[in-house]
Amino acid sequence: MEKKSTFEDLTLEGVISRADLGIGVLRGEEILYSNQALQRILQGEFGIRFPSILYGALQEGKVMGTEKIGRYTFGFWFEKVGDAWLFLVKPIPEETVVFNLRRDKEIVDNLNRLFSAIRHEIGNPINIVKMSIKVVKEHLDEFSEEKRKEYLGRITKQVEAIEQVLNTIGNFMRVGTLNITRVEISSYLQDFLKEVEGELVARKVKLKVDDEMPKIWVEADPYALKQVLRNIFKNSVEAMDGYKGKRRIEVSLERVGDYARLSINNTGKKIPSDLINKLFIPFTSTKGKKRGMGLAISKRLMLAMNGELEISNEIDGVETRIYLPIAKVHSGGNDETQ
Repeated sequence: MEKKSTFEDLTLEGVISRADLGIGVLRGEEILYSNQALQRILQGEFGIRFPSILYGALQEGKVMGTEKIGRYTFGFWFEKVGDAWLFLVKPIPEETVVFNLRRDKEIVDNLNRLFSAIRHEIGNPINIVKMSIKVVKEHLDEFSEEKRKEYLGRITKQVEAIEQVLNTIGNFMRVGTLNITRVEISSYLQDFLKEVEGELVARKVKLKVDDEMPKIWVEADPYALKQVLRNIFKNSVEAMDGYKGKRRIEVSLERVGDYARLSINNTGKKIPSDLINKLFIPFTSTKGKKRGMGLAISKRLMLAMNGELEISNEIDGVETRIYLPIAKVHSGGNDETQ
């Protein structure tokens, strides 16, 4: 029969001794104290090297981080206590290490794409400016006043293009402080659809809305949410420009766990496979020369509202999904999903 815990078991010494976290005291390369979890680590295949590895990390100024020892990776943390160091150490599962490596690689890849796009967006105008200045300098005395003005106009246009790129980056970084409030999303959506109905009719796009959308209260910034919806509908309509198939946008709303999911499906051209995973990276666009910041900004706005934004190719087109957190119930009644 398993022995029940007693209050005596909950002494500081008892808790430290039985903790599943390696806890020890290190002075130089000597471990002065080790609890049961640390003793199990020290009895392993690399136990003899472990103290010197920890001491080496301290010598490098690392008081927190990870160390790979043999086939294992350990996380550690040090705190100075007198002339010794209190330390905590715990093995990190291999699957966690692999996940972190994949995540870090994805971050680096995205940064590389971003910097490459910025270099392209700014580099092209700069090259035109440099070439224009070079031509003007070499032919300054030969050019007529009209010709000089023509080249100055080219330079001015390219400087304005660079300024637009910088402003676009600034808009992406500057989400601002949102005004999160309770929003009844089905009524809000109906009002928004009335605003865009005229444009859809003019572009010969049919709108199909779920007749039985549930009443769901969510937490959102009404202005930011409208900005996201406008961008999604704009992209949906443009995806059907020149499209000879059926031109329709379908809208539905449902509750999924603690979120309201708004699905917007357009029957236009599908997103190329090489772009589908890059859509939320700034300067990524499916529209040729367009700058491609709308979705990146929309993603940031959704994350700032504790929501999410997803896009995927479906059998009959492209689906965009907006997730918004369900609003907390006010005391005195339930006005959530009806």
